[in-house]
Amino acid sequence: MELEFDIRNWFKMGPVKYDNVVAVIPGTTYPDEYVVLGSHFDSYDGSTGAVDAVSGVSPHMEAMRLIAAAGGTPKRSIVIILFAAEEIGLVGSQDWLADHPEVQPNIVAMVNRDGSPSAINGAFVPSAWYEDFQEITAPLTELDSRWPFQLQENHYPGLKPTSPGGSDHSSFSMLGIPLVSFRTQSDYSYGRAWHTLYDIYSELVPYTDHQKHSALVTAVVAYGIANLDEPLTRDGVYLPEGLFADITTTSGARVIATLDYQNAPLQTANFIRIVEGNAGQAAGGGRRFGRQAGGARTIGSIVEVGGGVVSAVIDSDAQRSAVVDNLPLGENPAVKHDGPGVLGISGANTFYLTLEAQPALDGMYTALGKIVAGAHVLGDLAAGDGIQRVRILRSGEAALAFATDDEAFRRLMRMRRERLP
Repeated sequence: MELEFDIRNWFKMGPVKYDNVVAVIPGTTYPDEYVVLGSHFDSYDGSTGAVDAVSGVSPHMEAMRLIAAAGGTPKRSIVIILFAAEEIGLVGSQDWLADHPEVQPNIVAMVNRDGSPSAINGAFVPSAWYEDFQEITAPLTELDSRWPFQLQENHYPGLKPTSPGGSDHSSFSMLGIPLVSFRTQSDYSYGRAWHTLYDIYSELVPYTDHQKHSALVTAVVAYGIANLDEPLTRDGVYLPEGLFADITTTSGARVIATLDYQNAPLQTANFIRIVEGNAGQAAGGGRRFGRQAGGARTIGSIVEVGGGVVSAVIDSDAQRSAVVDNLPLGENPAVKHDGPGVLGISGANTFYLTLEAQPALDGMYTALGKIVAGAHVLGDLAAGDGIQRVRILRSGEAALAFATDDEAFRRLMRMRRERLP
């Protein structure tokens, strides 16, 4: 068999001009507050980008048309932005935000659609939004029996990314702008066309109903957010600046607690080294995500629940050989055992969570911080539960710069010895 190809290429000297496409339905009461619908209309090399991301562009355009055709008069402005140059580094969204710094604090929520031609069948919203979204999404519960809408409450704040990635929504979340997270349903295999020659119009044709449904859901939600008496709060959407321990058990219980690296730096560093190993976090380095067990394997367990305390141990192994056995403990002047949800360290590789006030522990062990998310599952913790995963979350420059490598840990040990009588 012989194949013959006639391949012709054209090259254009840059720079290449890119333009975002922006349209606005002005708000009647709060025109300077915004609900943003975003998607990107550029395509990857080799095809027209029907799936990635015209399947996002068209439902958002239709949502705007539906609102306008219905005579909608939102209190806040609803903006659609079709971003250019997403495929070469989120250039369109990054530049739009940089060009409109005055708008950033006034974006109530951003909805990004960049994926398969799917039908929206639910949303995952922060606890502080849940009551408002129950009212907003009430008409959607029986909109289409094929995709019954389910609203879920998210008890856990997110971690703002430190660099853009994935899609245009990350450009917004880096700035602390809240995102609406929709759940979707489709039998389409996104990997079939993603960044391939197959990403053409015919891929979308069988999913017209999915797209229409998503457009209607988006219109209802965007209009509902825009018409709230008060804007959606940003409180509890993202973690504030600081260090955090994100702990998940095999029973599915999850808590996030602060780590007071300023007032208990040695004990905090030791806890981080238990999780991340003795290489630790180099000063100024990137974020490390800690240890995550694969399959049924665990990295520790809850050994006892009683006396108002949940006691747990992280398994010792060679990776954490530098963790000291005789770790100095003592009172943290900034964090007391004054209620439930205090995270403390009681030994080289043991920690605990309080279920009630435990003032007697103040001079005995070191309180590292307090639970900021997941307090509602404290009562579900039981002896024998495995520690499935522990992640150390770092938010802000100071937390990123807190070093726990061998050199930094030895320095903290010297400082501790010098302060002892």
